[in-house]
Amino acid sequence: MRGGVKTLLLGVPLLLWASNSTLDYAWEARGEKYRLVLFLDQDLCGQLSEGDLFLFITPEGKVYKRTIRRKPRNCKLYKYFS
Repeated sequence: MRGGVKTLLLGVPLLLWASNSTLDYAWEARGEKYRLVLFLDQDLCGQLSEGDLFLFITPEGKVYKRTIRRKPRNCKLYKYFS
């Protein structure tokens, strides 16, 4: 499944950033687990740094969060589910 997603980036200390654009995402099966892959644009990818909290909201209204541990490779973020 692919679709668009709205993003919100909360950094430390309390930096607030909201994207007006929608980003692509996809669900991928990984054995018995699934992962949500978020494809970032170059501008957003360049703004992410270690420790930022990245929230993304799907068109269905589901909210997922991810703390950035290191700068994303290939401008992709992953969130794993069992």
